[in-house]
Amino acid sequence: MRRGSMRSRLQAANEFISTYGFIILLVVLALALLITLGKAPSQVIPSECSIYGTMKCADIAYGTNAVGVTVLEILAVSQVQGIVNISSFNAVAGGIKSTSGYCTTTGVRGGSTAVQQGGELYCIAAFPNNAVLSQTYIGTFNMSGSYCPTAQAGCLSNMPKYHFSGSFRTVGAHNVALPSTSSTTILTTTSSLTSSSSTIATTSSSSSTTSTSTTSTTSTSTSTILCQNPFNHVYVADSQDTNKVIDINPATNAIANTITVPNAYFYPAISPDGRYLYVSGFNGYGTPGYLNIISTSNDVLLPNSIALGGTGASGAVVSQDGGLVYALSGTMVSAVNTLSLNVVNTIQIGASLGGFPALSPNGKTLYVPGSGAVYFVSTTSNTVTHTTSGISAPDGIAVSPDGNSIYVVNGQASSPSVYVISASTGNIIKNIPLGTILVTIDALSPDGSRLYVSGYGELYVISTSSYQVINSIAVSVPCSGSCHIVGNGVALSPDGRYAYMSEGTQLNVIDTAANSVVNTINIGSYWATGVAYASGC
Repeated sequence: MRRGSMRSRLQAANEFISTYGFIILLVVLALALLITLGKAPSQVIPSECSIYGTMKCADIAYGTNAVGVTVLEILAVSQVQGIVNISSFNAVAGGIKSTSGYCTTTGVRGGSTAVQQGGELYCIAAFPNNAVLSQTYIGTFNMSGSYCPTAQAGCLSNMPKYHFSGSFRTVGAHNVALPSTSSTTILTTTSSLTSSSSTIATTSSSSSTTSTSTTSTTSTSTSTILCQNPFNHVYVADSQDTNKVIDINPATNAIANTITVPNAYFYPAISPDGRYLYVSGFNGYGTPGYLNIISTSNDVLLPNSIALGGTGASGAVVSQDGGLVYALSGTMVSAVNTLSLNVVNTIQIGASLGGFPALSPNGKTLYVPGSGAVYFVSTTSNTVTHTTSGISAPDGIAVSPDGNSIYVVNGQASSPSVYVISASTGNIIKNIPLGTILVTIDALSPDGSRLYVSGYGELYVISTSSYQVINSIAVSVPCSGSCHIVGNGVALSPDGRYAYMSEGTQLNVIDTAANSVVNTINIGSYWATGVAYASGC
């Protein structure tokens, strides 16, 4: 009797497992997935997050926190040379605006909001809705504060506002919490930097120390730039002949990729974080201008070109925070919002525009090359505030780091030169003559001491203190006849060590310390209209 009862029980158990075992396995797997999502959503589900400007978005999460509030959490790493004190943070996720937000170095409200170069900043925004698990959320965020180049007392209170904006795509999760990315040194303060007595704490992901100073606020902590995935590209734009953007790896001086753009196009402009390349173009003379956008992470042309409104197209320049692109088209300047990808303002100049525009360091003035003049445009009022005439064929424009001087290339064949203009008065200070028959684009060294101007068969090096040509570097002319040889592309590496100059069918790599060509790369282009260097993390 006992043996039969045992056999019946075993048979019943086998039937139960065979019937419900698969369902139990699915439930266990689902629970394991939910637990994993709750612990580290951003590590399981692919997320995208970018900040325009000198901040790196290291991690992001959106969902319900430990106390049941829907939050967006951003882990940012400052790459600003100095201290940024963030005073406000707000966001929009899935079309819903945040109700409150803050940024601190610890992620706790009321903590230090001042972060040093290389330091981590936790930004949290609360929302009135309930986050849905595994639903994709797309949105934007903004943070603003003040900046100073050192930790001196009173510095932050006397400096203008600093603004960062960004965009993201992530998936809703439970128990969101962002980890520290590394043991990066962070500057935190328990009182304002304007105080004569403050506490400075240096923290890392594993330890924390505190020291007190009774004199002026000066940090002795060291910091390093956190760059987890550094990248470098040299892009050459080729218009009309092949309509391609050529991606060159500066580490190997080899072509890494080519991107086909359906329009003829001109000088490229790179976003401050190096993640997007903007090239303006058109389908033929007299047709509307367009702005094309290339993602530098994968060299993919974004599917929708942005109509600029005017006819034809020329150069473009990106604002310091990466939020706007100013593109020249016909007789107007179009301001394109890089998040919405819409033209948000058009500025009618009233003259034919062409060449490479530039922005003042504070972003308040746009310098536009036009027919016989350079136009000063206020980016606040979107109006022309001044016109500097007497320049027959202005093309490339560069601005000194202090914003006081404007360098304008005059590409007229009979008398090519570089004009130096005072930014405060708009008056021409100096005219520096050049020898070749055509000069076009210029680039400024990082310290502003040297100006590099491309010409037919040579690269000019100009001292910005003496206004003299101090070197002329000869480059070979690769073709003739029907080949459109125009030396109108030059860009510098971020450290200023190398200059990249296009000339006909080749790109010349020039050592700026030795003032000599160290490499030539066959790019197969006949009309390379611009070079841009993309660098970032």
